Amino acid sequence: MNLKNGVKVSKRLITPVEAQIVLDTKLGANRKMKLPYAQAIADAWDRGEYIQTGDTLKYDRNGQLIDGQHRLMAVVLSGQTTEFVVVEGIDPDAIRVIDAELAKRSLADQFGIYGYKNTAALASTVRAAWSMEQTGTPQLGGSGSLTMAQAIDFLERRSTIEASALAGKKFAQRTSGITAREFGALFDIMHHTQPGVADNFFDQVSNGYGDKGSPAVRLVSRTKAHEAQEQHSVRHVMGLFIKAWNAEVEGRKPRSLKMDRDEPFPAINDFDKWLAAGGVQN
Repeated sequence: MNLKNGVKVSKRLITPVEAQIVLDTKLGANRKMKLPYAQAIADAWDRGEYIQTGDTLKYDRNGQLIDGQHRLMAVVLSGQTTEFVVVEGIDPDAIRVIDAELAKRSLADQFGIYGYKNTAALASTVRAAWSMEQTGTPQLGGSGSLTMAQAIDFLERRSTIEASALAGKKFAQRTSGITAREFGALFDIMHHTQPGVADNFFDQVSNGYGDKGSPAVRLVSRTKAHEAQEQHSVRHVMGLFIKAWNAEVEGRKPRSLKMDRDEPFPAINDFDKWLAAGGVQN
């Protein structure tokens, strides 16, 4: 079928060999290939679960593929010849808006498409930890600019983040004044820098036990008091949490645990090691 402006639409069977040739020689300005996503599509085909949504393979008028690289890689990985609707002759600038529809999906929705589990907790933890990495500080900041490609890159670099998100969800259910978002991000940082200390500290915080005057016990007592008076804020509770953690790492038993409203946000002991392990992405 020929449309206006030289655009052509056709159905075509694509073999694994043909798919590989396109990927090797005709890949235009696409995003970085995400092999886990392509493998998830291939696995769905193998299980007979893949639903054809009508998405097309799109080529610009220079013959370069601008949409469909993951589906073609899935053909290669699965070894299955597959029928596609192919659109050719598209304006090369169309690649700028092809993925705009993804903006309607939440990060959690997109993680689900990629095959990840516990997507709500994972998305919120990734946003929090990614924001900390970008700003170079442990305080939560804005993460509205986080794209799916950046989120997947973060997941690949921070191999512990899925487990941290699950732990954050679990701990937050048993702890006042802090959500799974903050708990997951702090869990990831603290377990990376001081795993042995972190195991004991998080168990004490979530279960409310420990030696009298221990940082974890004082933290639980303080957050419960704030919860009862409805005076806590995320920034305030995170600051208290970090102060308690630093005292635990340093082997101190603070006489009191407080954070003034205008006090500078505390740094996490060895936070720089966590940053260095993943690399700040500018």
